[in-house]
Order: sequence, then structure tokens, then C-alpha cells
Amino acid sequence: TDETSVTTALRSTLGRSNNQFNILLGKSNMSDAKGHSALDAVDYTISFPNDPVDYDDGMCWLECRLRDAQDDELLVVMGWTLQKREEDGAWLIHN
Repeated sequence: TDETSVTTALRSTLGRSNNQFNILLGKSNMSDAKGHSALDAVDYTISFPNDPVDYDDGMCWLECRLRDAQDDELLVVMGWTLQKREEDGAWLIHN
């Protein structure tokens, strides 16, 4: 994959209205009647709908959901693989 293809894909994706990146930053792409865009805050709630899935190998999976605070619309479902640190048992984001 060349750099131009990656840049074009990212520009297209991040330019979409209400994409995951802007929601996490508390912003939303909105346009006025003249087509001028502005970034406005998105009010959302965070939930962890399930217990972490422990793989019993020092790794687990944790799911997180972001919902619109006004109408409870599901905006984002994301998750992380966590790895347990041996020294103190703390769970750290693996990827």
C-alpha cells in the first residue's frame, strides 16, 4: 500500500459526519444551509455492557459502547485487548 492511498482513505473516513474519531474527541461534523462545516460537541454516554472476556492466558477482551445522550442511539462499538502486567496484576491495553 502506498502512502497516497492510505492518506486518501483516512481523509475520506475522517471527513465523514459522526465518525468514531470525532465522537471520541467530542466533535461532530455538521454543515449549515450554505454547506459550511463546523465542529460541534457530541454529548454521549459511555457503557461497558459486558464483563471482560478473560482468556485465562494473561489476556482479556473489553467492549465499550458510546451512545447519544439525547436519544440513546448507538454511535460506536469498540473494544480492546488487555494484557495483565505480571508485576502487579494491572490490566494494560495491548491493542
